[in-house]
Amino acid sequence: MQYRTSANRRHYTYDKNGSLTGDNFRNADFRYDIYGRLDTVIFPGATDTSLIAFGYNTDGRRVYKDYYYTYFDSCNNWDDPSRLSAVAARGKSAKVLADAKSERATAGGGGGDLCVFHARTLTRYVREKAGGKVLAEYGSDVGAGPDFKYIYAGDQRIAMYDKTGKLHFFLSDHLGSTRLVIDSVGVVKDRYSRYFAYGGGESQTINTGQKYRYTGQPYDDDGAFDLYYYGARYYDPVLGRFTSRDQLAQKYPSWSPYAYTIDNPLKYIDQNGAWSTEIHNQILGRALGDLVTPEEMTTLQEASAYVDKFQSPEYNYLHAMRSPGQSVEDAQKAMANFVKARTYEFVVRAGDNPLFQLGRALHPLMDQTSPAHEGFQVWNGLWPPSNALGAYRHREREKAEHFTLDRHWKATTAVRQQYLMAIEQQRQDKESREKAKEHWDEYDPSNR
Repeated sequence: MQYRTSANRRHYTYDKNGSLTGDNFRNADFRYDIYGRLDTVIFPGATDTSLIAFGYNTDGRRVYKDYYYTYFDSCNNWDDPSRLSAVAARGKSAKVLADAKSERATAGGGGGDLCVFHARTLTRYVREKAGGKVLAEYGSDVGAGPDFKYIYAGDQRIAMYDKTGKLHFFLSDHLGSTRLVIDSVGVVKDRYSRYFAYGGGESQTINTGQKYRYTGQPYDDDGAFDLYYYGARYYDPVLGRFTSRDQLAQKYPSWSPYAYTIDNPLKYIDQNGAWSTEIHNQILGRALGDLVTPEEMTTLQEASAYVDKFQSPEYNYLHAMRSPGQSVEDAQKAMANFVKARTYEFVVRAGDNPLFQLGRALHPLMDQTSPAHEGFQVWNGLWPPSNALGAYRHREREKAEHFTLDRHWKATTAVRQQYLMAIEQQRQDKESREKAKEHWDEYDPSNR
């Protein structure tokens, strides 16, 4: 793949899994672990080298980022033994330099003594639970307290405490992108005056050091990395593309597996949906855990999460909500037609993965039971929605209580009934097809 600007050309290389391995503009080497997660990025240089290493929890969410920076300088400039990692000829890899024993030595040669110094920035992320939102960020010295501590309203980050304990507030736009960060008396500390459509920005004033910017996602600007971390993948705001394939790409071959928000960033956001994927997964597990295999459960959960990619007024019916000016009856009818069509595809075994279609049908049935959706509330496409505060309060209470008994029964019953009905219809459809075939074979002249 080649990307070209007016000033230069950018060349990209990918591995067999479709993940970015090389970028000549960044002069970067991307490496992945056995699970396909970005593990290390190396920026080799003639006179300096940097490396970023990432670590993940069992849910695949990032829990640390370790940035090494190495550079060559005269040994006469050595002023801190802890910063001197090794002496090496130019061009050594960052991994070698970062792992080298700290000592003072000389490279020798006609050009004089040349020493290699290094700096390191370690960021640790404390999450609510496996796969949960970031509650705090710590540096190398955990005992010194967090660099940032975040406050949320539901899933939306609304404020933070910095290392000195000062309170700051995030002011975001309709996509959740940070526009201003102000302190407790209203003084602007960070300003993001303009984002381009796909997340690139300019006219930025940053004093706090916080990283959450476009659509509220963390921006990794260590070295020449300059990518957003979206949880499952990394995103390049210059290209408007992810650096690796969508794990659901094979189910929707008509769309690019690297596309961001179906190429409509002014209308959509790419996240885990407006309402928690975790809660949907809990409902599916409770409703169908004794009826499906682990592999089938994964397919159903992926299908439900996929529906949450469509967050705009014309798709409100997918979430048991309605658009401005739309009647409750019309929204209910649109949702019912969607559930019926996807269930039918499962019944007649249409496509490569009928179970995935059934999983899509189950999503709006679950959303009907959420206080943030029930009654087909109006959503105008803005984020957060107008009913966000009440919805967040309900949702946080439900998470704490693992659903009230009433809502637990409603959610799991709706999903289980739809699944069992679909299975029975599929069985009847199969029997009808077999009987029709027997009838045809009996009267087919070619069989006589």
